[in-house]
Amino acid sequence: MALKSRLEIVIPKPDFPRLKKILEHPGIEGYTVIDSVKGHGQRGDRDNLGLSDSFTNLLVIVVCDEAVVESISPSIRQLISKSGGIASVSTVQTL
Repeated sequence: MALKSRLEIVIPKPDFPRLKKILEHPGIEGYTVIDSVKGHGQRGDRDNLGLSDSFTNLLVIVVCDEAVVESISPSIRQLISKSGGIASVSTVQTL
């Protein structure tokens, strides 16, 4: 088993194309997107009840090397600071 970093990012759905460009990094082989996640944060409730995707969040999960997370973290921080959302990193073992 190998140790990897698991990056979880919750962002507004309209900002996914910008995040996708960040994730086009040579060290990232893929990612998982979970649509329509709900929650509450500094910007209030996100309940997916709006008339457009503006009020819909996505959860994006990436498993990669720690060095890759370190290299893309500034860009992700910048995206989140403008659009809202949250990102977390944890260490995982892959099978």
